[in-house]
Amino acid sequence: MEVLTLVYAVCFFGAAIFGVSPADLVFQLVIGMILLGVYLVLRHDRREQEKFRMWLDANRLQILSDRAFYNHIEIDRHTKFVQFDAAVSFGIFSTRRTSRLFVREVHFTLLQGMLFSLITLLFGWWALPVGPFRSISVLWRNVRGGHKITAQELIG
Repeated sequence: MEVLTLVYAVCFFGAAIFGVSPADLVFQLVIGMILLGVYLVLRHDRREQEKFRMWLDANRLQILSDRAFYNHIEIDRHTKFVQFDAAVSFGIFSTRRTSRLFVREVHFTLLQGMLFSLITLLFGWWALPVGPFRSISVLWRNVRGGHKITAQELIG
């Protein structure tokens, strides 16, 4: 999804270079900058998810038997996590991406859910026929609080 967002940002920047009117230039640059920001947010989110998954694998036994600390957050087998979805679509391409895991009691999950829903509201609808259906599905899941899972379920 990150690569698709970056490709769209480059397309908008390219359109701004070859645009005819100043109004088109501003519009294309604004959309390109927004897409570049979405790309950076999603890339950071992906890296954090990978880092957490490696930590979770390395501390599996300690979490199951007692508890461990990740970035000063206590994680035990009953710790509740939540994930949100985002959809980005364009033309005939549509993709859905799940966020990293957020600790429900620690992270401000309402804000995280709103961010991923905003990405979907802005960029999820623009593929036919899949985009609108995927966007509604993603927004429905996010509005209901995201996908909830415990550490024990993650570890297996």
